[in-house]
Amino acid sequence: MKSIDLLKGVYFTVFFRFLSFLMVFGLNYLIAFFYEVDDAGKIFWGISTAAILVTINNFGCGNLVVRTVSVLSQTKDQLRTEMSKIFFAPYVGLILVFTISLFLYYSKSDPFYFPFFVYVPFMALITMFSYVLQGSGHRFLALAFLTMFVPLVSSFIVFFDSSYFPLLRLLSVVFIFLCILVALHKYEFSWMVILIPRFDVKIFLSSVFLLFSSFSAVFIQNGGQFFLGLYGSVEEVAFFNLAMKLSMICSFVLIGANFYLSPKFAVLYKKGNIGKLCSFYRLGMFLSFLPSLVFCVILYHFSSDILKLFGDNYSGAIPLLEVLIISQLVNSLTGSSSQLANMIGGEKHLMLIMVASLFFCVVTCFAFYNMYGLVGIAWSITLTIIVQNLSVFILCNKILGVNVLTFKGDQ
Repeated sequence: MKSIDLLKGVYFTVFFRFLSFLMVFGLNYLIAFFYEVDDAGKIFWGISTAAILVTINNFGCGNLVVRTVSVLSQTKDQLRTEMSKIFFAPYVGLILVFTISLFLYYSKSDPFYFPFFVYVPFMALITMFSYVLQGSGHRFLALAFLTMFVPLVSSFIVFFDSSYFPLLRLLSVVFIFLCILVALHKYEFSWMVILIPRFDVKIFLSSVFLLFSSFSAVFIQNGGQFFLGLYGSVEEVAFFNLAMKLSMICSFVLIGANFYLSPKFAVLYKKGNIGKLCSFYRLGMFLSFLPSLVFCVILYHFSSDILKLFGDNYSGAIPLLEVLIISQLVNSLTGSSSQLANMIGGEKHLMLIMVASLFFCVVTCFAFYNMYGLVGIAWSITLTIIVQNLSVFILCNKILGVNVLTFKGDQ
């Protein structure tokens, strides 16, 4: 019965994630279809840069929130105390984001990008609150706010002239932020957690470790667009963004499974039930790899036809997509290793792997772009994801002291 409930839970989150990917696909399609390539590239760069800044603003606290809320959900007083300590770090992140945004805004010298930078703090709070809801078991609300409302609202406002898109996107994020406040109030969330955060050295250091890990992961997903926006052309940003977003369809099942399994990893590790933890890990890997393989084959064989849906100007993204789907296949094959490492206290070692991966990604982006152009960026991202995932998988086995693929133990 528990296995059936688990499958239902995973299916629910995966289905929600699939709807989210459909909306993201639709949003990218509308941008590419209704705007010229240069305007589309500017919008894609703004969205990708904002995603990186949101991660910095959160200061790595997302997984820390999930882990804390999952373990302490039954002890509200202790939970509020720990949460107030966690929410100190995002204030530091907000200062960093403000500084970086000013630098980027003046370096681009284009008022078009200003609203993208302004809505970052609101989006950061939306993701943080969604993690609170996720950890406390309210997955429907968490998924609705985090994965559906933002792309859904953005899909509607994309019909407006491109000069109004960033401002309207900012207003949509503020609206969703207000909706989340209502939802959290219903579940007795204490605003003192946010308004009066407490500084705790141990938790702050954990946040720093997780910041480097989460920033590296998000940068690897959006770094190609960010790099090309600074050193390439907006047309190249548009090509690479579409190829990257399409390739990530291959791993939507894994992302959905991660959303459901992460709190369970934290609880099972706390209880010392390593056998059941490993079985959950294998389930997530099994459920994600087969659909990923199917989507990879479809994207590879029909890449030309799929990209034609966005317009004839995007044929240059075909070789990029063919390379990037390899990374997503490996990502699904290694399962929820990064989430598992975060939930079992491996954030310090995970940080070292992610920072090394980030350094490798940046160096190879510069080198490969100069030698091979856009395809070089795609290979840089692909190699980085492959090395990173295999390294994290080995780390999880080392922390647990067992092979997660074969260990059964007492369940």
